[in-house]
Amino acid sequence: MRRPGAGAQERKSARAQERKSARAQERRPTPPAQVRAGCAILALMVIYECPGFLRVVFDADAEYFSFEWEDFSISLAEIKKAHKAALSAAVAKACFRYVAQCARARDSLLPEVVFWWRSEWVPKLIAAGVSRIVTVVPSSTLATLSNRDWQRELQDGIEIINVASFEAALAALGAS
Repeated sequence: MRRPGAGAQERKSARAQERKSARAQERRPTPPAQVRAGCAILALMVIYECPGFLRVVFDADAEYFSFEWEDFSISLAEIKKAHKAALSAAVAKACFRYVAQCARARDSLLPEVVFWWRSEWVPKLIAAGVSRIVTVVPSSTLATLSNRDWQRELQDGIEIINVASFEAALAALGAS
């Protein structure tokens, strides 16, 4: 015979298990997803994610890669992984349209990241076929100064277009 209140305890336990499962699902990398935006359905694929710092997404419908920055103080190891994953995907998809969404970015890039960008990564981007990066400029003063530092390293081979909004970035991509 069941004791009084046992059913309520089982329901409570089941709800706790559901919440735990939902939290675990939130921590998993985001798989390719269908996201509704207005009337259009955009096929977005997360290429790389370092929560709190950077997420790299490929938009298959509009054919561009978006680097969604939250914090520029990412480690060199993480930035290398992000850029390697993005370039591998770009080569596989033959798509070299890049948007750096920096509007929400904080802090500044570490000096070793800027040095690596200049000395190793820019030549690889150029060799792969990247010729333009559209940047949504940061609203933070410190991030804006850091943004200028890495952009200054692109002297040859890659055009940088700075814009104030994501919509302007998409329009600049269309002008390529």
